[in-house]
Amino acid sequence: VPLPDFVLDVERCVAISSDSKISRPMRDKLLRHDIEAIVMVPIFIRGRRAMVACYMETRRLRSFIKDEIQFFAEITRILQVIMEKRIQKNSLEGSFESLEHILDNVGGGIFVRDIISGNLIFANEVIKEQFAGIDIDGYKSNAFLLKISAEAEKILEDESLPADIRVHDDACGRWYDLHRTYMRWVNGRSVVLCSLHDVTDLMEKAEEAGRQNADIENSDRQNADIENSGRQNTESVEKDNFANTESDSLLKAVDTAEGWVRLTVSDGNNEWVRRQSEDGSDEWVKVTAEDSE
Repeated sequence: VPLPDFVLDVERCVAISSDSKISRPMRDKLLRHDIEAIVMVPIFIRGRRAMVACYMETRRLRSFIKDEIQFFAEITRILQVIMEKRIQKNSLEGSFESLEHILDNVGGGIFVRDIISGNLIFANEVIKEQFAGIDIDGYKSNAFLLKISAEAEKILEDESLPADIRVHDDACGRWYDLHRTYMRWVNGRSVVLCSLHDVTDLMEKAEEAGRQNADIENSDRQNADIENSGRQNTESVEKDNFANTESDSLLKAVDTAEGWVRLTVSDGNNEWVRRQSEDGSDEWVKVTAEDSE
């Protein structure tokens, strides 16, 4: 904002009394505004001059003394401190609004625990929808959030423990991945920031996959048992067939001659012949090589 034409572009306190020797153009500028005397003190915000405080005498002639000038300078410094704090507060509010907007759109639940008071001081929309209930600030008294945030603070004190854990809310039966970290909040306080991501669907899918794998393993075991049983049965049949074949090999020959039926049986060492006549009589006779011929 442009300064009025009578205000000097000063970097330090400047006092102009009614009897001060200044240029004619400057005196004319003051008189056009009915200013007999003036003290100008710059105000600095964040190291830069932001404005100039002016203390003017318009009723009569006046010569400023050193104490008066010092008083105006002190008042200006107080004003500067008040303005800096106000600007800082506005900046923090703006920063908080920006941070709140960002955290509301991260896709997961975010809440913040004040380490000193132990209170929950912030929650994004995801947390409010899931845990606040009817009261928009109901999340602040939610037993589950208070419990896991307190545990998160204790766990963070032990660097050997992981920063990510999986937690279960018994009240709603949901599973969450919890990540927590220390940080400085916008107001400078030490806090624990916790993020919650609902992994219930993932857990249910994993459980279903586990059941399917178990069913497949059971089916494979049953199929293996059936194959083993079939293999044993096959081996038994093969043994029986082999035994039958061995028995059949004992029947060496079946001959017919001159009305006799001859069955020759061998045990590998000796041979016997069963002679059966046409009238039904029969007998077993051990044969020799000459008889076989």
